[in-house]
Amino acid sequence: MLSPTLIVRDYKIRESFPHSIVIPSPEGECMVFPKGSQFPNQNLLNHTGSTQFYLQVAYIKERDFPVGISHLVGHFGIGPSETSDSEKVEVQFKVKLNGHGIIEINSATILEDKLHKTWKMMLMGNTKTLNLPTSENLDVSTTNDELHEAKEKEKKLTEQDIQVEETKDQRNTLESFVYDTRSKLSGAYRSFATDSEKEVLTNNLQETEEWLYEDSDDESENDYTGKLKDLKKLLEPIENRYMEENALAKATETLQICIARYRSHSNSLPADMKDNV
Repeated sequence: MLSPTLIVRDYKIRESFPHSIVIPSPEGECMVFPKGSQFPNQNLLNHTGSTQFYLQVAYIKERDFPVGISHLVGHFGIGPSETSDSEKVEVQFKVKLNGHGIIEINSATILEDKLHKTWKMMLMGNTKTLNLPTSENLDVSTTNDELHEAKEKEKKLTEQDIQVEETKDQRNTLESFVYDTRSKLSGAYRSFATDSEKEVLTNNLQETEEWLYEDSDDESENDYTGKLKDLKKLLEPIENRYMEENALAKATETLQICIARYRSHSNSLPADMKDNV
């Protein structure tokens, strides 16, 4: 906030997630992100077992959880390993709550092969890790037909939004024309319209204004365009007279300037040459 009299301390806006996120398992629920966790955020979790396993991520259904919304967040797959054939390994995987509030699991690493009792050695340090492939949202993925249908629906909604905006713009154009024409009739166009033309056009402007504010909420773009076209047709002869008068005045002014210029040049000529001009 900018103020010549008040000083506001620096502040930050931190977003917090409204629901608790857990990974259910036979042993119980593993809390990943408690309710109110800031995001983006991430946690490292460990799994002991096969290199190929699946995780279900879900919300805890608390009192304020929205009615009718599934508590399931997603179903994620990790592994298998192409190099380790051990049936019991220690795998570390990263669960992310990204800046949009969406859960991601796209990083998993074998830390220890318990069958062979060996740690994987890292090339740039003391230990080496072996990355595993991951797959996201296995049970909430869409088919090609569903994706096509969603895209078509999005396209229709976009077209509807465009139509709404164009209709609104045309309504505003008509409203502006009513006020602008009324002002011109009492000003610049006053001497170029007959009394009958003024009366007809003024009545139409009044009727259009009342229609705009009382009955036009559900009208289409074509309705506004038609009203605007009718008003322009009534204004056209008045506007033509105004433009012709202005054009004539400018032409007259240009001609007078030209005459004055030539007269000035002729006056500067010697006396014997003036008779020839």
